[in-house]
Amino acid sequence: RGLTQQQAAEQLTLDVGVVTALEANDFAALGAPVFAKGHLRRYAALLELPEDDLLAGYERSNGQPEQP
Repeated sequence: RGLTQQQAAEQLTLDVGVVTALEANDFAALGAPVFAKGHLRRYAALLELPEDDLLAGYERSNGQPEQP
């Protein structure tokens, strides 16, 4: 959408470090998986990206089983 990381952080009311971590796939910097997933959901909505695809990629990258 042409947003800078700072602009995205402001729209999501997050610290720019969170957006930077999301962009770098540095999910460990976000704390517990529940926080990473929540941030991914909100970021996907802001960028008008398919939320399910991003979350599925997150699950695969962390080697965590998908929930039934």
